[in-house]
Formats: sequence, structure tokens, C-alpha cells
Amino acid sequence: MINHLGVILAIACFFGCKPQESESGRTRTATSAKEAPKGEKGTPVNDPGPKQDPAPKQDPGSKPASSPGIEGVWTSSCAYDAKSQYAAKMTYKIEGGKFEQLQQTYSDEKCTKKFVDQKSVYTYKLGSANAKVAGAFDWDLAVVSTETKFYDQNTVSQANANISKAPGACAKVVYAVNTYVNDTACAGLKSVFTVVSVQKDSLFYGSCDRTNDCSTAAKRAVALAKEGLTQQK
Repeated sequence: MINHLGVILAIACFFGCKPQESESGRTRTATSAKEAPKGEKGTPVNDPGPKQDPAPKQDPGSKPASSPGIEGVWTSSCAYDAKSQYAAKMTYKIEGGKFEQLQQTYSDEKCTKKFVDQKSVYTYKLGSANAKVAGAFDWDLAVVSTETKFYDQNTVSQANANISKAPGACAKVVYAVNTYVNDTACAGLKSVFTVVSVQKDSLFYGSCDRTNDCSTAAKRAVALAKEGLTQQK
């Protein structure tokens, strides 16, 4: 959910994360590959994100009687986006009112060359069946923390240069190669309003767009991502 929240990367979002546009609300595309410096596909920049509703009050584990079974570990296959020239794999761990998302982004189409890892932790409230998306339920997320790890020194240098110009505590974040750095202060969205559906052994997350950007309950996702995640037994 998801990229979908703080540090913004010029990479394609997969599986319904905050549109960049996430796509899990974690990332938003601000610089295209063509706009990036020669030899780079994109540079991280900070964006406070759209105005949003207050984070929903969380009731860990609460769910409607007919809710889908979303708890468990869910993973995606490697998905390549030709436009951005990046590929990504997602892992969701959902249990006890807590949702942990790991988005691993690669600079090749076979997911062998690591570019950046992004971890996001949320609490959530699973609501009633959504009136606009068949088979889906409202899913409100509140950000607990975000962490980012880069694998290239040039990207780290560019990220730090951009972050230093950010407002407030975000400007104090300093990235390092091969190290997870807490960048919760840079989160663009503190809450994400989306939908979720479980179909057979696959979980589908709401796909946000420019109109329904998941920043408020009124702008909740109204469609599911095309790619789902498979539950690990």
C-alpha cells in the first residue's frame, strides 16, 4: 500500500500501491526516467502528498462477520514495467491488526539487480463490503513506520541531496548504502483508504489513481490491481 509513503522514487508502482502516482501508498512518481540525470533512471524526492483525512482510529483485529481471510503471508512474482525499466516483488504479512509490506525494486526485468527495498508497517481496520468494487472490502491503514534501503551509492547521494531540502524532521534523514534507514518523518500519507479482496488463494489490493488517490475516505480506491499476491502455506 503502497511505495504507497514517504520517500518518493521515480519508479513504477506495482500491485496497487499509491500511484505515483504506490501505488500501498508508499511511493509517488515525481521524476520520470527521461528527466533523470544521465545514467540514472530516477532520483528520490520529497512530497508532502495530498491533504487527507485524519488517520482512522484502529481496532486491532476487528472485522465484519463476512470479511475475507486476509491474514497470512502473501507474495508476488517478479513484475517488470517496461516504461520505467524497473521490476518489483511484493511481500505482505498481515496478522492481528498489523500489516507489514516489503517492496523490493530491481533495475532489471528478471529481479536480479537490487535497486531499493522499502518497508512499511501499518495498523488497519477492515470495514464492510465496498459498494463500488464487487467482492472487495474497505481497508483503512494507518502508518506506523517506513524504512528504505538503497543499494547504489550514486542513488544514495542524490536521495540525500533532495531530502536535505525537505521540510521539518524529514530533512534530517540520511541514507546509506545497504542500510535500512527510518524515514517515517518523510511519509507523504499518514493514512491510506483502500479496498482489499481475496479470490481463491490470491489477495488483491486497491489500485489508487489521480482521481481516487486513497488519501481520504472520499477518495478511496474504486478498482482492484490487476496483479494479485499468492498466499504462502
